[in-house]
Amino acid sequence: MKELDTDSSGLSQNEVETRIQRYGPNTIKSQSETSAWKILFHQIASPLIYVLLAAMIVTIGIQHWADTIVIGIVVVLNTVIGFIQEYRAENAIQALIKMSAPKATVRRNGNEETIDSSGLVPGDIVLLETGDIVPADVRLLESVRLQIDESLLTGESVPSQKSTGLIEGDNIPVADQENIAFMGTSVTSGKGSGVAVATGTETQMGSIATDIMTTSRAESPLQNRMKSFAKWISIIIVAVAVIAFGAGLAIGEPLIDMFLTAVSLAVSAMPEGLPVVMTIALAVSIQRMAKRNAVLRRLPAAETLGSCTVILSDKTGTITQNKMVVQRIWTGDIRYRITGCSLSSENNNNEKKQDTADIKKESPLYETLLAGVLANEASLAYKNGETITKGDPTEIALLISGNLAGMDSKKLLNEYHMV
Repeated sequence: MKELDTDSSGLSQNEVETRIQRYGPNTIKSQSETSAWKILFHQIASPLIYVLLAAMIVTIGIQHWADTIVIGIVVVLNTVIGFIQEYRAENAIQALIKMSAPKATVRRNGNEETIDSSGLVPGDIVLLETGDIVPADVRLLESVRLQIDESLLTGESVPSQKSTGLIEGDNIPVADQENIAFMGTSVTSGKGSGVAVATGTETQMGSIATDIMTTSRAESPLQNRMKSFAKWISIIIVAVAVIAFGAGLAIGEPLIDMFLTAVSLAVSAMPEGLPVVMTIALAVSIQRMAKRNAVLRRLPAAETLGSCTVILSDKTGTITQNKMVVQRIWTGDIRYRITGCSLSSENNNNEKKQDTADIKKESPLYETLLAGVLANEASLAYKNGETITKGDPTEIALLISGNLAGMDSKKLLNEYHMV
């Protein structure tokens, strides 16, 4: 705190504005949003399209309008289909980037404020509680049962227990930095506070993002094959046209007639329909992927994914849903099993269904469910038919089990006040 010239009451507004100028906004610089013109040009930047455009220019020169129109339609159709697909994907990705920008709760001039995380600066006092996304790299000053899910940085599916003590040593791995809350990780339980020590690209997350953006992209197998195909077919077609032109002259045909014949031969041999067929096939593949909630940015990515022969995944925690469900309840003398939205008792192995609407207040079952709902820091909401959850998976499971008995944690807190 001394190094960052701050204290427990936080920074003043003037100091915040000064530091914004010095450190810049707390955002990870992403690659600039691709313009519509750039996406349009990307559809034309293909060796096969170049050959088709060259053929179209020649057909215009020799006034073969039918060939000109056919090639023009092919190029336009290919460009339009590719443009629409890539533009939609680009917009979807930009929307995801905007959605991922969280709010931050800070203490400034002794007062708590909720601000856009982009306005956070080193030296700000950051307050964290269950469900929050950590807005910057924060050195913790207070930790009350604070646990943070750091799986996106460490791969560990189990939340990390945080503390405030000094950790000796240099080059300490991220997973062992128990007194730091890292940008982009999520608080699963407890609460805490700390001082922001790094923002934007200086954070651990920012460092990873910078590495990703500076990594060169390899071309897909399909793109490599198409480039090779376009190169060889162009060489072969030109060679055949030249041979035909030379043979015609050798047997005494007029120069202009042989030139027109050679050009017509080249245009006829050009596979105008191939780019369209390939684009449509990839577009259909991407639409099918979209129905399975996979957004692909570029058309060739659908083929690249299909070329995978081995998929490596790390451990169980990263390929499960990370959800928990209450299956059985024990009230001391009776066991209950939860199946779907109903309860059934398992006493004496003679199952009897229990209507959740008839669970009486102060009954052992009601009290057990009530304890799970009240001793809880998670939140549960329903919007447009979807369940929106926030917090530790265990506590979310307890809230859902309480809902079977019609328990709403927000309404219950009006009756049972939290101390």
